[in-house]
This record gives sequence, structure tokens and C-alpha cells, in this order.
Amino acid sequence: MVAISLAGCAILGAVLLGWFACAMIVCWIISAHLSIDKRTDSIVLAEITRLRNGGAKADATDDTRRVVERLTGLPYERCWR
Repeated sequence: MVAISLAGCAILGAVLLGWFACAMIVCWIISAHLSIDKRTDSIVLAEITRLRNGGAKADATDDTRRVVERLTGLPYERCWR
């Protein structure tokens, strides 16, 4: 059986803590750029419901198109094929 020394455990802990800190920083930066909130979420959910109920993409409002494009990063026409 392999015995891990106390120093080895400390080094492993420091490396894991460093990776965790880097991951948290990356997540914080990404989440700071997300623009979803209660209003934009309700717009997207309403649009999904409208399209599922047979609505046409051509009938989407300009605001809905802008919100969907900003949140997905895709042109509205390419969403929900």
C-alpha cells in the first residue's frame, strides 16, 4: 500500500485549492457578463411557449428578437429550428 506523507497531502491540497480558486474566478467573470434576469427570462419563456403553440417566427417582436439573440449568441432565425 502506498503511504502518502503529510507534506504530500499538503501539496495536493494546495494544488486542488488553487484549481478551485481559478475555477471560481472564471465562473465569476463569466457570470458577470450574463444578461439574464427576471424580465429576459420571462420573454424567452413566453417566446418558447408561443412557438410551441404554433406561433410563427415572423410574428416575434423586435424586443423578443434582441433578447433571444443577446442571450443565445445566435441570430433569431437560427434558434429553435
